[in-house]
Amino acid sequence: MTIDESINTNGVTVATTLCITDSGAMISVDNNKPMTLPVRALLLVMRRFGRELDPTIAVDGEQLELGSGMSLCQLQFRAQVDVEPKSYLVLVGDGANKAALSNVVTSALLHLGNTISQGSPNA
Repeated sequence: MTIDESINTNGVTVATTLCITDSGAMISVDNNKPMTLPVRALLLVMRRFGRELDPTIAVDGEQLELGSGMSLCQLQFRAQVDVEPKSYLVLVGDGANKAALSNVVTSALLHLGNTISQGSPNA
């Protein structure tokens, strides 16, 4: 699932994708070598940055099953103060839906992935 798209310094769109495998969550930028993260890391990031989603907002975007009855869903939402809709990721399950801006979640996951891949003892 594509969780974020950005434009690099050359003006090219770069996509960050996330998938769930038996070994954990795999995150990849522009189809480069994927980094493996524990699914628990994804859950912790969503719980840290996510805020409870208004129950009147329908979550009907692409969905990624995380296991244990939880999933990660995409949401495009335009608040009254926004000109364009913003992209959110929503953690569905665990009693309440938690929504966070997709670029914030992506940045946190990429940071964790880089830290783990470099073998940091604090990861």
